[in-house]
Amino acid sequence: PPSAAAGGFDGSMGANEALRAGCALLAFSPSALVLLAVLSRRAHLMIISLISAFFMLLSILLASFVYAAAAGAEGAVAASLVVGVLLQCGMRFYFVRLYRRTEGMVKQATAAATGPGGEEVLPLNDVSSGLAAMHALM
Repeated sequence: PPSAAAGGFDGSMGANEALRAGCALLAFSPSALVLLAVLSRRAHLMIISLISAFFMLLSILLASFVYAAAAGAEGAVAASLVVGVLLQCGMRFYFVRLYRRTEGMVKQATAAATGPGGEEVLPLNDVSSGLAAMHALM
């Protein structure tokens, strides 16, 4: 059995495990806070964030196809990095375009409410729904 001095499983946390746990908390705390504080309270924001993550994963998948196709060629890593970045920017652009189109359809489907200045207000786009924060993030 591993000894406690060698970082064994005696219930105490060694320096490496504490460092890993601290780094994980530091890395994942901002996204966990956004998830718990903002997104989990509004179902539509959770759906938007999941669709955004899907588009990011799709761009990574396409970039891996490009890397696999160019494997072995000279400069394949540099070229696949450039293509990967361009794919991620393209997918982000396409997601925002799809989001804006969907928002336009929601605006047409909902009855137009008038704000204090007489302008049309989308009920899902006020500060209380959280979509204004999502616009700032996009």
